[in-house]
Amino acid sequence: MKLLFALSKGLGSGGVVFAWSALGEQLAAAGQPRAVLVHARDGSLLDRIELPTPGFSYGDRLPCARQLQWDPGSTRLAILPRGQAFALVYDVATRALTRVPTGRSGDEAARLAWAHEGALLALCSARGGLVLYNAADGSCVDVLNRHSRGMSCAVWGSGGRLALGGRDQQVTVSEAGAPDVYRGWGVRGDPREVALREGEAGVAAAVSVNVGGRSICVFSLDDGAEGEPGAVPLPLELRFDDSRGQVARHAWLSGGLLLVGFSIGMVAVLIAAGTKAGEELHAQKCLEAGMADMVLSADRSCAALVGGPDVRFLRLDGAHRGGAHEAPGMALTLKGCSVGSAAWSPDGHLFALATQDGQLRLYPPAWGGDSGGSAGGTGGGVSARVDLPVEPTLLALGPRHLAAAAGRQVWICDLPVAGRAAHAPLQLRHAAQVEAVALNAEHATVLCQGQGVRRVWPQPAGVRALFEDNAGDTYLFSALDGSMLRLPSVMGLAAALWDLEDCNCAILVSGGSPAAAAAVAAHTVVYTPVGLDGPSVRLVSTQSLPEGHRPLLLQGGVLACLTGTGSLASVLLDTHAPLKDSVETGAREEARLRQRLAAALALGKSGAALAAAKLLAGPAAWRQAGAAAVRVLDAATAARCYREAGDAALASALEGLSTCEDRSLLAGHLVELTTSDTDTAQALFLASSQPAAAVALRARLGQWPQALALAQRHDPAAIAPLLCQHGRALEQAGDHAAARDAFERALALGADPNPIIDPSHAGLPPATAAPDSGRLEAAADLCLAAKEDARAMELLVRAGALTKAAPLVQAAGSAPLHAAFAQACEGAGRLSEAAAAYEAAGDALAAVRATLAADPGQGSAAAAALALRMGSPAAAAAVVQHCQGSGTHAAAVEMLLLAGQPDAAFAAAAAHGVMAAFARALGTSGTHADCERAAAALEAAGEFMEAGSVRERRGQIVEAVALYIKAGGEALARAINIAAAAAAAGDASPADLLATHLEAAVAAEPRAHAAVTVIFGLEHADIFGSFRTCCRSQAARAGLLSAWQAAVAAGKPVPEAVAGALALVHSYLLAPRLERMGDHEGAARLLARCARRAGADFPAHAADLTADAVVACTRAGMRASAFELAATALRGPLADSLAPMQRRRLEAVVRRRDCEGEAEEARCACVHRQAHAD
Repeated sequence: MKLLFALSKGLGSGGVVFAWSALGEQLAAAGQPRAVLVHARDGSLLDRIELPTPGFSYGDRLPCARQLQWDPGSTRLAILPRGQAFALVYDVATRALTRVPTGRSGDEAARLAWAHEGALLALCSARGGLVLYNAADGSCVDVLNRHSRGMSCAVWGSGGRLALGGRDQQVTVSEAGAPDVYRGWGVRGDPREVALREGEAGVAAAVSVNVGGRSICVFSLDDGAEGEPGAVPLPLELRFDDSRGQVARHAWLSGGLLLVGFSIGMVAVLIAAGTKAGEELHAQKCLEAGMADMVLSADRSCAALVGGPDVRFLRLDGAHRGGAHEAPGMALTLKGCSVGSAAWSPDGHLFALATQDGQLRLYPPAWGGDSGGSAGGTGGGVSARVDLPVEPTLLALGPRHLAAAAGRQVWICDLPVAGRAAHAPLQLRHAAQVEAVALNAEHATVLCQGQGVRRVWPQPAGVRALFEDNAGDTYLFSALDGSMLRLPSVMGLAAALWDLEDCNCAILVSGGSPAAAAAVAAHTVVYTPVGLDGPSVRLVSTQSLPEGHRPLLLQGGVLACLTGTGSLASVLLDTHAPLKDSVETGAREEARLRQRLAAALALGKSGAALAAAKLLAGPAAWRQAGAAAVRVLDAATAARCYREAGDAALASALEGLSTCEDRSLLAGHLVELTTSDTDTAQALFLASSQPAAAVALRARLGQWPQALALAQRHDPAAIAPLLCQHGRALEQAGDHAAARDAFERALALGADPNPIIDPSHAGLPPATAAPDSGRLEAAADLCLAAKEDARAMELLVRAGALTKAAPLVQAAGSAPLHAAFAQACEGAGRLSEAAAAYEAAGDALAAVRATLAADPGQGSAAAAALALRMGSPAAAAAVVQHCQGSGTHAAAVEMLLLAGQPDAAFAAAAAHGVMAAFARALGTSGTHADCERAAAALEAAGEFMEAGSVRERRGQIVEAVALYIKAGGEALARAINIAAAAAAAGDASPADLLATHLEAAVAAEPRAHAAVTVIFGLEHADIFGSFRTCCRSQAARAGLLSAWQAAVAAGKPVPEAVAGALALVHSYLLAPRLERMGDHEGAARLLARCARRAGADFPAHAADLTADAVVACTRAGMRASAFELAATALRGPLADSLAPMQRRRLEAVVRRRDCEGEAEEARCACVHRQAHAD
């Protein structure tokens, strides 16, 4: 091979260590001088990294660094300086150096290794310490007791496994994400090298160890069998004849083959898996001066062997058939120096070797062709050749140019043209690896690997992501709408965590890095995808974390942290704390309820906000919740809130907007209804699909010049009706001259003031005879053909063709046009249509009048519903007498309340026996006095269910439960639910009252009430007694069985609650009996069933049941079930409720990792159900 170039400046005259970046675009090297040099692929120097003075002495000719290694993204270089108790991490983008200490004073760093994925660096020390450094957030985890003496080798696997070999003659392999959970094997010597074999078809995953240069041991990493039947079992020890010398290096090939290099210069290919494990396929001596290093190419098709002055290349394409051979024409022999180490570039296009006299040489492998690189192009029958310093990785051809790229460089040259001299290629260097090039006649587009984004934290669902750019700014990107929002600035950002329960909440973690002096802080941010101003993100709060806490996980506002001692701790964020506290009703809890409401609104949790507003039961709280709903364009929730606050008119208007799908149009209406910012509302209307709404806005405000100007640009058909309305307004103001001018302008545009206005009222002379209806309809048809629907609608109304005009009026959505259509329908006697049009125009009183006129006898109910729907007190007052006259007293009571006459409404309800309607109409917005007298009246009348509902809406839970108990029947289920909810919130008095009632009921009629009692006890065992007490009740079991048999006899399906409770009771009671009979497996399976339902059904006893089940499964030999239950308990929500003894017992089961398969559970038919039990 031909030498491409050699690097020697700054490397001294001794040994050299070097490393290629993962993308092959950079080469780092270190010699005797205390500096690491970073070179580009073409040999140019990019940076010089000065190393500190060593703290321990070492040989003069040794390189200043023990090891160099790049991370998978080629953005960081890990440096292991010789004679130091730390490693250095060099950031390519910022050129900053970060120290990663070994964790112990005077403990020299010995080995390091980057994980294949992520930004995790393993640092091993000379005394057996292991530190895992996360370069993404700057955190360090000190893993204790991994090895008792120094580590000599370390390697990561692609599956996240970390294999280590130590001078304590131990080899350990840990799984991904669990460095303190590992497997270990003892060997008879010091491990010199470890290698991981990834699992593939027919070949199990394994770890191999070079033990003292005398043998290679292979250990299995799979729990199952080692591949095909008859395979040689692992562990396997491969020993070699002493005539070959010591094992220098070894590496795994595909198919379970092992390539071994020996110190005398020999290489061998062996089978290390399957039935022929240990068989040698090929062996030959390649080097005369012994072997110093052996490296495989990225595709494992070629091995480079170096030793003394010689370099040999072994092709491994036929290794499976024993056909490995030296590559022809590629052997190298250096003059006057020896080779120390070698490495392939990741793409295999360059080969680098380091000599013992301080040189780093690079060669382009000549696979049967010329060395170097070239690109050629033709144009118009003329050809040209362009010589490049390196072999190009991609080419691009344009109309006039040719582009070649390699690494981060691009060369662009002109295509040859006859009679014109060729120019030298234009060389461009980019900040990252070039991935694609495209050319047109004038421009070139180069796609590089993204270097603008430094870190990304995607949401678990994948629809949003937080990322940090090179400038240190943080952004939120939403893949749903493509929006990107900049977050508030946070100094020293270390990491970001999304809440696993709330997709709109995240925290930014600042501080905590080894170089940062500030304490760790959590900054809570909330994303609002829809709002009056569009998507937004807000910083809600900043909270300092306890010293030494490193955030790991965020769920429901609870932050799981890793402490300095290696244990886990939970921190409840201040923003979520008010939502977690249990509160009661009453004056003393009002402040806490207001805090809960404020927290819910800040986090955008509408459900929690409504619950808090309901408990506060005041108009101010409902208005606060309604305003928050308006800000996020939730018209339906806002309508509910304002109706509870007593603002029926605003609630009715908001209900009409709940079906609007145009966000800009909806936002404009909400701004108009809730604020006085008409300019913002106009801008939103103009940005919507209906810009004419801006015209209507200015007209409703009486701002006629602005309305006419907007109509001129966006809705020309509305100019004439606007002029008519303007004329009426001027007439009412007494400016008759200006009114006459407006009407004349409207008439000039073809508008007819009648029936919108009466010309005689404006002082105009009588109008000339109107054209006949036939001509008007013909004119309307012409307007429809010209797509002028508004003008056509006006003409049809004037012609009296109301049926034809109706669909056009409904599509227009203009309040004045609806009003004009309603007047025309009312004049024509079409009262039902008139009522609907008046309602669309917002004229509640006229709509009620038309409804009552349409059906004088039975129209009162429809009129009452209309008045209630529109929230008009005036319309309600007009309907009251009609409702009383028609005998619809319940509707009359509702109308009296809407009209603001609660005393008259109560008197009418009491007189006609419709007090329940009075109570329902009060809702949660009625006054305390009204609700109290309604509840008292209902209780006195024996309507306990309705009285309990009133008490419940007022937050009087104990009184409500007592009334529901009196009602019995279906009301008992309601009492159970609200008592359980109150107990979960910290108020046990309703539950005590209900439990006393159930116990008395069971004592009186055991079988009648036992099933309800036991089901209730199982579901709320932590509130109403223990699980064991519920299960051991004879009456409970008998009641459940009776309920089951009764359902079967009636041919009905057994209720799920009854079936589940009966299975659970029998499982728990039969387990000890089977244990005494010696059936340990049956007892274990029954207890396992109870434990698996523990977390969801009776969490108060889940920890004890799980511990009992694990012990029973272990005793019965059901190791897989025991491991599953123990692991679930340690990782789930039960972990904090485990006693110390239970935790140690479960950890022992998990640490054994004995998960062998177990027999499937035998199933038989149930004697009562006649079906297989689940």
